[in-house]
Amino acid sequence: MTKQIWFCGEVVTMSLLKRCISTLPWIHFINLYSISECHDVAFVDLTDYYQKNKESMMARKFSPAGKVLPGVHIAIIGDEGKPLPVGIYVGGPTLARGYINRPEQQAQRFIPLLEGMPASYGDRLYRTGDWGYMLSDGSLEICGRCDTMVKIRGYSIEVQAVEAALLALPMVHACTVLVSGEEGEDKFLVAYIVKKEKTTKKEIRGELKRRLPFYMIPAYFVFLQSIPIVSTTGKLDKKALPPFDRNHSDDVQAEGRPSTAMEENLAAIWREVLRIQDIDIHESFFDMGGHSLLATELQQRIKEKFGVSMPVRELFTYPTVSLLSQYIEAMQSNGHDNSSRSSPLDKILTCNGDHGCSACRLDIQLRAFWRTFLHRHHFSKGRVLLTGATGFLGAFLLKEMLLNSELLVYCLVRELPNQDLMDRIKETMRKYSILANDSKRATEEQTSMESLFRKRVIAMKGNVALMKLGLSDDDYNYLTTETDFIVHAAANVNLAYPYSALHGPNVLGTENIILFSSTGKIKPIHYISTNGVFPHNMKGCTEDADVSDQWPYLTDGYSQSKWVAEQLVHRAGQRACPSPFTGWVRMRSICTSLTSPRSSPHLSPSALLEHRVASPCNDISSSG
Repeated sequence: MTKQIWFCGEVVTMSLLKRCISTLPWIHFINLYSISECHDVAFVDLTDYYQKNKESMMARKFSPAGKVLPGVHIAIIGDEGKPLPVGIYVGGPTLARGYINRPEQQAQRFIPLLEGMPASYGDRLYRTGDWGYMLSDGSLEICGRCDTMVKIRGYSIEVQAVEAALLALPMVHACTVLVSGEEGEDKFLVAYIVKKEKTTKKEIRGELKRRLPFYMIPAYFVFLQSIPIVSTTGKLDKKALPPFDRNHSDDVQAEGRPSTAMEENLAAIWREVLRIQDIDIHESFFDMGGHSLLATELQQRIKEKFGVSMPVRELFTYPTVSLLSQYIEAMQSNGHDNSSRSSPLDKILTCNGDHGCSACRLDIQLRAFWRTFLHRHHFSKGRVLLTGATGFLGAFLLKEMLLNSELLVYCLVRELPNQDLMDRIKETMRKYSILANDSKRATEEQTSMESLFRKRVIAMKGNVALMKLGLSDDDYNYLTTETDFIVHAAANVNLAYPYSALHGPNVLGTENIILFSSTGKIKPIHYISTNGVFPHNMKGCTEDADVSDQWPYLTDGYSQSKWVAEQLVHRAGQRACPSPFTGWVRMRSICTSLTSPRSSPHLSPSALLEHRVASPCNDISSSG
């Protein structure tokens, strides 16, 4: 007799299903999507589905809920009543009559049939509050609750996406993430975790930093023996979770505790600023919940306590109690930093990874890539991924693509609080007079640009510094096959920040672009570098100069990070593909033509004057 376990009422993640099948291989796992107000909706034998579709399921976060049962109708509708992969609505004869003596909830949950929908759906739809997709085989996929979207410091956060990222970590067995803090105050996420293996909060936080934007990383982690559930329903029992004490943490190991008087005093300041009882002296200020406002407060406290004026940039260089205490002692002793630290470039020089790309698969992709030249490749009419479109250079690159090609441009854009992605790009283009601020005073070119922008620009929410470019699995998989080539112009241009503060966007971002370029199909990279990869005052620099031996002479973090990124691009071209695969452009001072009133915000007035007198056009050194 077949033994079965039925899932009902909760999202079944792939990590949960894999654990179940490996632990109980003789059990058949059934997923039933059933709701009291509309009875059974969909059904699937997950064990059978997993065995038949194992390879495709490995790339997904959620298990399917199965095909919709006969007579039941599903509508997936956006906030404005448009058919979109957002909210799930159910129609058909199985709907309940409604709620007794609850008219407000009745009106919210049971809505009239929308215009244009088939009469077979009935005269009403039930709003489930779940969101998901219809898969290509007709199966329904439930991804979570619509009401698990929260806002923290202006950022929209899908709580279940944070849980899914945690469950994907090898050291996490189970977890739940809750929002703590009052609305309008210092709201934050707390992750309750059941460990699969020995680990620390620092290790978990470090893994999440590679997968999620900073605003989605829980501020606090609590380790549990098990996740409490309500015995009658099997759902999470929030009331049974141990009370979270923001002022106490018990995960600091012996090597993480202060060992000197300076470390003790500095840790005491961190406790007050971060409002955490125990401080690990080797953990970053920013990883423990610190942000720009708290960094300013820390800066002031250090000045009052130790008499040392510390620029905020030094907090990026010395982000831990251990490193910062050495810096303060050196400043008190002789007025300058004499701490000994190895170059951040040392590790990258010995790194020769393949970015997860097998030689066999890459060879097949390369053959397909070269055939695009035989069959009239469509690089002037295809699809391009542009990074850095909200920057000065990126805005003008986008302008040229729209005016001088038929390209469809996907712009990778970081999310900012309370700002629409397309509005961010438009704001930049208006700032530099590419688009008109007032449509009534628009030039002919600006009017044309407005039309081209609407037709051929698509903004994608992401972040180059994160795994899969910070894109959703669906968006990443789509772009890896649909994109024809890449223009990588995104970078954090800051001559004051150290290498460590720029490593994420400038180095990891380039690594992720290289991996993206060889995933799905080969996509040539056009990388925007800088003449900052040459040491200051170096003479006789040529366009195709080899700078591989110049890194010891680079003194600022921006030049160091761009040098490392350029070397990564160079190595990718050598390792994987001929020259069309990778190429770079080394930018010097950047300004617009004399017909434009705008210039780069990173160019000083004196440099701008010197450049305008010398040449009316952009100064670009190119290589590759």
